[in-house]
Amino acid sequence: VPNVTELESLVARNCLNPAINSHFFPNDPASVVWSSSPGAVYSVDAWYVYFGFGSTSNNNRSVGSRVRLVRSGQ
Repeated sequence: VPNVTELESLVARNCLNPAINSHFFPNDPASVVWSSSPGAVYSVDAWYVYFGFGSTSNNNRSVGSRVRLVRSGQ
């Protein structure tokens, strides 16, 4: 699972709802995607990117949302 900085690098600022390049991510929903970055205040929190507008925030990890799996370049 990517960290919040890696997820933010996928945000296309010129796109909205979803804020991601649909050429590379066709049919991608405008949804919350969890990162592997822990929250700064509470250990039960983690950072996420909302791909509707490209914003970031953190919330309790028990809140159900999506993850985006990645792999290193080969």
